[in-house]
This record gives sequence, structure tokens and C-alpha cells, in this order.
Amino acid sequence: MVEAARLGARLLMSDIPVFREIAGDSANYFAPGDPQALAMALGAMCSDAIRGPASSLRGELLSWSAATQVLLSELIGARSK
Repeated sequence: MVEAARLGARLLMSDIPVFREIAGDSANYFAPGDPQALAMALGAMCSDAIRGPASSLRGELLSWSAATQVLLSELIGARSK
């Protein structure tokens, strides 16, 4: 989800708390376990009348090495508290 959003892809996700926490208003949601809700959300997302800007989860992209350094720094900081 994060990789797709950072590339500007439209997001259509099951409406569960963890997805809302990560994507917020940058995604289109449907009720989990409800095929009709999924079909309606997909149709709305594809409609030119409703189509808005793609996801806005853009930001600095870190290399694996840089992301590892950030993680290690956070872990070491948490351990010393």
C-alpha cells in the first residue's frame, strides 16, 4: 500500500483501522466482507465524475540502508531510555 501510494497510485482498501491509520483520507475504502460494497467503491473510484487526485502519501524515499540506519537509531534510543 505504501509503495503504491508513493508512486501516486489510487488506493482502494478494506475499511479496517490499520489501513485508515496509514492511508487516512488518501484512499478509497469499502466494508470488509461485502462484495457489493467493493464493487460500488471500485465503480466510484473509476468514474470520471468522482475521480480526484491520486493518493497523497508522497514523501522522501529512503534506501534500504538509510531506512535500516533510522530503525537502528530508534531502537538504540529506545533501549537507552
